[in-house]
Amino acid sequence: MSEGKVFDGMAQAAHHLHPQARLHHKADVLLVTVTEVEARAVLRQFPGYKQCFLGPQAKTYYDLGLVNNARVFMVQSVGMGVSGPGGALLTVLEALLALSPSAVIMVGIAFGLKPTEQKIGDILVSRQICNYNQQKIDTGAGGETVIFTRGDRISAPVHLLDKFQAGVIEWHGAARVHFGPILSGEILVNNREYRDQLRQLEPEAIGGEMEGAALGTIDQRQRMNWILVKAICDWGDGEKDKDKEQRQQEAADNAASFTLHVVQQGGFGGYSGSSGSGTSAPPEQGRLFYSYNLHAHWVLALSQEKGGKRIASTGGDGTVHIWDAETGQHQRMYRGHERKGWLSKTTLLPTVYNVAWSPVAPHIASCGDGREVHIWDAESGGTIRTYRGHSGLLPNVYAIDWSPDGCYIASACSSIGIDQTVHIWDVQTCQTVQRYPLHAGANPSFSVLALAWSPDGTRIAATCGNQTIQLWNPFTNQPVATYRVSVPWTSHLAWSPDSRFLATANTDHSVQVWDTFTHRLVLTYHGHTNSVRAVAWSPEGTYLASASNDKTVRIWSFIPVINGSASGTHLFTYTGHRDWTTSLLWSPDGTRVVSGSNDKTVQVWQAL
Repeated sequence: MSEGKVFDGMAQAAHHLHPQARLHHKADVLLVTVTEVEARAVLRQFPGYKQCFLGPQAKTYYDLGLVNNARVFMVQSVGMGVSGPGGALLTVLEALLALSPSAVIMVGIAFGLKPTEQKIGDILVSRQICNYNQQKIDTGAGGETVIFTRGDRISAPVHLLDKFQAGVIEWHGAARVHFGPILSGEILVNNREYRDQLRQLEPEAIGGEMEGAALGTIDQRQRMNWILVKAICDWGDGEKDKDKEQRQQEAADNAASFTLHVVQQGGFGGYSGSSGSGTSAPPEQGRLFYSYNLHAHWVLALSQEKGGKRIASTGGDGTVHIWDAETGQHQRMYRGHERKGWLSKTTLLPTVYNVAWSPVAPHIASCGDGREVHIWDAESGGTIRTYRGHSGLLPNVYAIDWSPDGCYIASACSSIGIDQTVHIWDVQTCQTVQRYPLHAGANPSFSVLALAWSPDGTRIAATCGNQTIQLWNPFTNQPVATYRVSVPWTSHLAWSPDSRFLATANTDHSVQVWDTFTHRLVLTYHGHTNSVRAVAWSPEGTYLASASNDKTVRIWSFIPVINGSASGTHLFTYTGHRDWTTSLLWSPDGTRVVSGSNDKTVQVWQAL
């Protein structure tokens, strides 16, 4: 199994452990420890700590209080190393969902690599994490064993490094502070020969430990502010047991003390909500961060790269734009769509109705006027492949979605003709592998406005012009359920992150939620005053956002109830657009919403 799939599986597991934890707590700084000696060392620095329990299956967190306006928490990983149910990777992922920390600092003990320059108790701060788990072992010209590392070097954010380097100036502890690359891997190093091999792999490394690779892995998949602060308790030379208890306690105390010292210098606050000098409150709900306004026509669809670093937007100007999600900086434009037939001789621009980012690669699928679906490279902007399997008169492809593994795309062409099916096709060959008939009736005009592949990959849902929502198994091509709706059209569909609930955006001004396990309609939201165009779940599945032709975006709570029903209320209405709102998505941390509109803008604003 690939590292990406392992990461995604752990991320889903973390989500299921505490789907509503973020409703109650918010951290500025999260300290991560592993061993008991590390945890006790941190807690000694915060004598007023209290335990927090966010759910029956969630981990125990320690609220360490406010430090210079920063809300500080600690969590302890159950087992050493990165992987496993109690490992650092799942622990940090769960904590990110539960507390949304602004900075993650891993605090504890490590082995040193430069005994002539360092001493027991000295503090190591990571400039990079070097994962030495991925290695190639070869034989040299003289028959000797040669090891090559294939792991990545992941750099800690510059602004966190700056804070810790500035902290050294006023640091009066006995331990010296060293900055540099730190090795991280699942192997407990207590062998001089193996340690020396690691030193040869990374000559600049200042030390090593077993859990920091989790921070680098997460940072590669989703943006996270992190740093590792550990102190030397041994040299990884076969003498780990020498004065073990005393050395580990000294090292853990030094790392915890220096970390507290740096946080006390300030610059970590932002969510505590306390009054007083230097405090910054959470951004006000509805606050506009920026508006992307480079489209020449309506914005009709949005999609974001896995991890949320880039956004693709498209609409009535015939182009797809890629831009930085954090800054709004334009990066690339795709112009591969064009009018066909006699329309190609006019000045009319093609409309691109939908765009979808691959879940596993820097590839984007887009569709619009005509029968074609384009797959193109997000890095170069060049077309990779084009699917031409659809048919019919006056064709438009409105609906596309990737399978969760990125191997297939489901698409439907709205047209006049005999092909009233959803196509599933291989993205490598552009060959159709399945066609699912939606039984639209005798009407030759066939229209599918929306389809969505469930996150677990087991079902596809699609809307059809005969007032039904149809679910089927893409592997067997067999029907699962048909939901009959009273509204003329369902404009958009969205699966909840756990693949249980299906939300629909309806032209009768409502948003509805279906339980796909019991096949019951469990909730209907009312409040919009015009057709609802799009709906999106927050990353934890505890909120819904809906976009409407009434020019607003509404935020709703969603709480499933044990008896099979659900409840939810209206929380906020965003009114920043000047025309119909057509599309939306949530930021990966669940605090911002990105909304597109016929006013030619995409706006990024605070939702929670």
